[in-house]
Amino acid sequence: MGRGTTKKISATAVKKGKSTTASASALMAQREEARRTLLKVKGTRSQYDGHLVWGRRFLADVVEQKKTAQTVDGTHTQADGKLVDIDAYSHAFDDIPNQYSASALELFLVQKGLMEGRSLSTTWGVFSAFNDLQGETYRGPYHFNPATGIVSRNPAQSVVVQDMMEVLKNNEGAEDGCRNHASAMTIEDMWKIMAWSYKQCPDELISLIYSQVQSRLPLDMDEVISAQKYLVIHAFTTTGFMIWTRNFELTKIRRKDVVWNCQGLPPYNIPYDLQKGETDGALEDSHKYEAYPQHQTPEICMFTHFRAWVKFFEEVLLCQPFEPDEFIFARVGVNSVVYPSDELSYDSVMKMLTWMYKDVGLTASKVAQGIDSCSHLWGNTGHSLPFGGGVHGPKAKA
Repeated sequence: MGRGTTKKISATAVKKGKSTTASASALMAQREEARRTLLKVKGTRSQYDGHLVWGRRFLADVVEQKKTAQTVDGTHTQADGKLVDIDAYSHAFDDIPNQYSASALELFLVQKGLMEGRSLSTTWGVFSAFNDLQGETYRGPYHFNPATGIVSRNPAQSVVVQDMMEVLKNNEGAEDGCRNHASAMTIEDMWKIMAWSYKQCPDELISLIYSQVQSRLPLDMDEVISAQKYLVIHAFTTTGFMIWTRNFELTKIRRKDVVWNCQGLPPYNIPYDLQKGETDGALEDSHKYEAYPQHQTPEICMFTHFRAWVKFFEEVLLCQPFEPDEFIFARVGVNSVVYPSDELSYDSVMKMLTWMYKDVGLTASKVAQGIDSCSHLWGNTGHSLPFGGGVHGPKAKA
């Protein structure tokens, strides 16, 4: 599978033999058509387009407000004392970003999330739409050089926008004092989830896919997609359960945050994996967890399921090892095409959990509380045993 898109575009039939190289203009037109129609599924593209339309309407309103107080030279002094070129500001949401793109996006997020009180799912959709706007050309952390006036990389990845997304996440949790604490998942809930999952996607299917990969045989995409859905649920739920971590914190785990095959202390010398934990929104070196095998309670065995997901992602979906900065819970697109540089979005997590809760048949209150919160969905029920299973944390070193 690897990176990129896999859906086939129909082409004019060509007889066997040497084919004629298409013109540069035809190649570029085909490239743009493929990116426009296949890089995102139709529903996602429609949602993104809607957010961009509303964002540009918001920007137009802000520009009109600034024009009422502009000076003769077409500038405006903001409340923070900064001088703004109004004409340049009006182009902040163009396909090519400028020095005002990040600050304008930050204000649009304030408008939707704080002024209008839209849900975190909506504001995450806004962020994702603008993050996608510049595509490959401006992918990566944002930087504006005031000396040259040149913008590098993606405004959605700027510090001000990232900080605002954290504010909106914290605001969602703080509101009313009742939405932020979903009832913790119990080990009985985890048993139901795993029993349901294994029935839908048995081990035999996973083994078949691996044998096909090793034999270089064609893969059945429906089987790969099914395996991918259930394996990520296994890893996501057991990891969240064992280290008691919020959903949007789990999605930030990168390959470099995990150390495999650490050696336990004598006399037992039980092997374990070491994983950084999240403290106040950041993965810290001083906050680490030792994940041991859970032989007696496999339904919460993070050691097994986290490894299984990484193995499947690398060997079947990505077809190569993770890079250190790539996300373990990465975005997976149409036909299991993977984007390891993009973390799984909040919206995608909520859709996955909603589907899982309802299919498993958990109680209505559990579903309502679970999908309405970005806080702790998974409770630690005391399985932090020194030997034979569990998680130890925090730890200073392996």
